[in-house]
Amino acid sequence: MICRRIYGFRVQSSAFDEGTVYVSLNGYRNDHFKPYVYKSENYGATWQNITSNLPDEPVNVIKEDPLDKNILYVGTDHGLYLSLDKGISYMTFGGELPRVAVHDVVVQSKSKHLLIGTHGRSIYKADISNLYEIRKNAGAKLIVFKPGELRYSTRWGAINNVFSEVLVPKLEFECFSDIDKKANLEIIGADEVIILSLPIDLKKGLSGYSVDLVVDKTKIDAYLKSALKSDWVKKNGQPTLSDDKKMYPVAGKYYLSVTFNKETSNTEFTIK
Repeated sequence: MICRRIYGFRVQSSAFDEGTVYVSLNGYRNDHFKPYVYKSENYGATWQNITSNLPDEPVNVIKEDPLDKNILYVGTDHGLYLSLDKGISYMTFGGELPRVAVHDVVVQSKSKHLLIGTHGRSIYKADISNLYEIRKNAGAKLIVFKPGELRYSTRWGAINNVFSEVLVPKLEFECFSDIDKKANLEIIGADEVIILSLPIDLKKGLSGYSVDLVVDKTKIDAYLKSALKSDWVKKNGQPTLSDDKKMYPVAGKYYLSVTFNKETSNTEFTIK
């Protein structure tokens, strides 16, 4: 029998179920890089391995979400992983978080922010409010979340000189997908006129996305016709092409739609 000494462990007791406790172990100091995560529901009398689909990376910390007992956070030497089902399966916590060692996580319950403590790359903060929405819609295969509000600017697309960068508005949003898949994104204006349609690669789990908020060249005529009814156009006049020869949507209400096969998720957003 080969015995391996395990160094370093973190213990997390459940705030919901008495007798439930989580433990993470690692043995990287002994050149042993497999993940070890366990759960006990009987005060430690017996243990269940909940490593599941975690990659071969030493685990530094496991934390239970203080607002939802089904959500677990696992920090490893190469990033952060998230479980929405108490450790049955995990997904990568992506976004702008680099592939760096995560040694601690703290959930700020009131603001619904996650603080991520890394080794050598400072502290990251993430808004995790959408995680709770995913939990409320357990079983959903596709959920697109409302983007933040945008402020319309007459500088969109303007070219001041050959050295200045063109300001292009970005529509940033989060989307949940049950698997990696190729989907279609649409931005819809008044009278259900589609002003932008493009393919998008969805990643399994909750991920952030960013697209240029422009009117597709083939949709400009239809967009101008529908925009005549908007309060902004009535006050400011019909929009025209910017210096970069692109058209940008004016202030108003729009819809973001993501579709995969017969599954569609929609949300509303506003350009003020």
